Amino acid sequence: MQRKNSTIRLWTDLDHNLKFERELIEIDGDGISVAAAKEKIEVRLDKIRGAYIEEGLCIGKLAVKTNDEGELELAYFTKEFMPNFKRLALALNEYR
Repeated sequence: MQRKNSTIRLWTDLDHNLKFERELIEIDGDGISVAAAKEKIEVRLDKIRGAYIEEGLCIGKLAVKTNDEGELELAYFTKEFMPNFKRLALALNEYR
């Protein structure tokens, strides 16, 4: 029996233009994809060197450092979503 890859889905409450629009983040066994308004951002998990959260006054940002593309800003969110994204960054750092 072949095992299916699980997919984790997480919504933001801000888009990349910092407007109150949702963006979908999907994580599977291969990578992360973000359905941003103008483009789809995709990063393979084996290319991620580290993930971190930047906290502002009312918003946060999830970013990753990659082996080949430098730094990518994956998601923006309000303080309400901060705990979920902190756990995601921790999980990504433990994965590598």
